[in-house]
Amino acid sequence: MMQAPDDLQRDEFEFVTKTALSFVATASTDKLGVSYNQQVLANLFESITQNRDAFMSRSSLFARAGTINQKPAKDEEGRQLSAKLQCLFGITSTTGGRRSLQTHPYARSVVYDLRNYTDENEWGPYRDDGSMRVDWEMLESIMIVLGYSSNLCCRRFLSRFRPPWTNPFEGVIPDRAKVQLAYPTSLPNEPDIPLSLKDPFNVTGVWSRIVCFLDYNDLYHFNFSEEAIRWPSDKPRDPTVTEEAIRHIMMDIRVTSVEPPGRFDHGKLPIVHFAGKSRSVEASWDPNANSGIRGSVRLTVEDEVRWQTISVFHG
Repeated sequence: MMQAPDDLQRDEFEFVTKTALSFVATASTDKLGVSYNQQVLANLFESITQNRDAFMSRSSLFARAGTINQKPAKDEEGRQLSAKLQCLFGITSTTGGRRSLQTHPYARSVVYDLRNYTDENEWGPYRDDGSMRVDWEMLESIMIVLGYSSNLCCRRFLSRFRPPWTNPFEGVIPDRAKVQLAYPTSLPNEPDIPLSLKDPFNVTGVWSRIVCFLDYNDLYHFNFSEEAIRWPSDKPRDPTVTEEAIRHIMMDIRVTSVEPPGRFDHGKLPIVHFAGKSRSVEASWDPNANSGIRGSVRLTVEDEVRWQTISVFHG
């Protein structure tokens, strides 16, 4: 008996997913900024619905959302691989990207469930085992919420501030030449070089940022109402369509210091500290939308870039 195409895809899930991720990790661009790896992956996953269902729709999210052909992988690592591939693919302006937004109420329930943020994951999108490995399933939900919100907020600015995930696998090809040039080895007996040349993350500049959040009362009710408190600890909360507040924010920052990684940091690249100002584009009247900002950028144990920001209000 011959296997159906869907069964074959599921059987080869791990091989295909890891191969696709390796295509991203080893990709490069030509002088015109074109990546052949990116083109191949875009063709495979954008134009073939069965491929998206079989390889990019297998996180825990699809135990409750999605279509009959979208089912979560049987083990956690498989679900994490699928979510990572979806994150790198992006919430595109094409049919494939728009379809992922249908899971928005379920993704929102994951993002605003405060049980998902603990000391073990340092209150961020990391695994809850203290390893600081990226939780790609959480990032997938965050990206869906941001993708949904970016379609609603500041439409008059979209021509100038186009989300970086508009095209398949856009913005995920490393600029290796820039990293190698930006972080030279130590130069004994030479004058110190400018901070900007020590920064491999290219932090200094103006960044466009979309922030969305629940009203405090809605967030409190979602997590601490009588029903929420009685909710089983191992069961995800029900999907929610509670309206969010959305802010489009411009972040003007500069590098303030660059230091070698510490004893417990990952050692390939330095830690870059920055400071600057953050302001709302369309809600300048909101005192909570404008602030000073400072933070740092570094690598995780998996060589993923980790940003940490602290907003500073009224000193």
